[in-house]
Amino acid sequence: MKGLDLKPALERLGQDKLWKARLENTLEDVVQGWALENLKPFENLSFNFVARAKRNDGSSVVLKIGDPSELGSEMDALLHYGGVGCVRLLEQNREQGAFLLERIEPGILLSSVQDEDESVQIACAVMKKLHKPPPQQHSFFTLERWLRSLFQYRTRFAGQNNPIPSDLLERAELYAVDLLASQVAPVVLHGDLHHFNLLSNAAKGWTAIDPKGLVGERAFEVGPFFYNPSPQIFSHPDLERVLSRRLDVFAETLELDRERLRQWAFIQVMLSACWTLEATLENSPAPDVEGVLRVARSLSRSR
Repeated sequence: MKGLDLKPALERLGQDKLWKARLENTLEDVVQGWALENLKPFENLSFNFVARAKRNDGSSVVLKIGDPSELGSEMDALLHYGGVGCVRLLEQNREQGAFLLERIEPGILLSSVQDEDESVQIACAVMKKLHKPPPQQHSFFTLERWLRSLFQYRTRFAGQNNPIPSDLLERAELYAVDLLASQVAPVVLHGDLHHFNLLSNAAKGWTAIDPKGLVGERAFEVGPFFYNPSPQIFSHPDLERVLSRRLDVFAETLELDRERLRQWAFIQVMLSACWTLEATLENSPAPDVEGVLRVARSLSRSR
């Protein structure tokens, strides 16, 4: 695309060469169609192309482009939330996997909030805005589908040098079977709500970004908060106490069963460990598996 050097951004993306080759054509189409200018790709790209931009009316926006088959659920979640508790979807091109979002400026991250209780309460306030029943007809992921990697992990890595302890994995599987069978009152979940996916400004207050779009019980939502902010949380000197206190505040503020929250959080930490190992084996940037497992061990002892 004229005037935009894509090479640095492309080098940071984990997509295949064919998709990268299509990106320039997609950019040409959406930049023209949505009247965009001054595109500036974000520095921390990993899989999708994401850039700051301006519209010709002067408004600030964010452009996101990725695999159409992967981003449909995110677009559906954004439409479902309608800008309440979550960033607003402005434009979409599903065929090309491209959409335009309102930009939260200056976009203060929740990771900047030092008080632990306050950060959990902020997350809870956003969850309460997001957690509404799904439409009667929808294409969101179910929790059964979302947890598929957890149940397939043992078969996929059988006989290999496996850094994930079998006792932790077995416990996560047992918890998952029980909790999936006893879910109540499903809602549309963000699916990846943590310190780096919550931003604030004066106009909108605390707002979620990058929803995955899942359907399941409310208690599932807290999981990603326990292995974030990453990687800082992995080396916390008093990790077990911090995680236990988070459970207390989540349970009290959301009025949910603490033990059920703990089990869902443990499941998601273990799922993150599985995904992390898969990414490491594929030579993609990934956090340390042992750091994630330290969180899992602490959660397994927390009561």
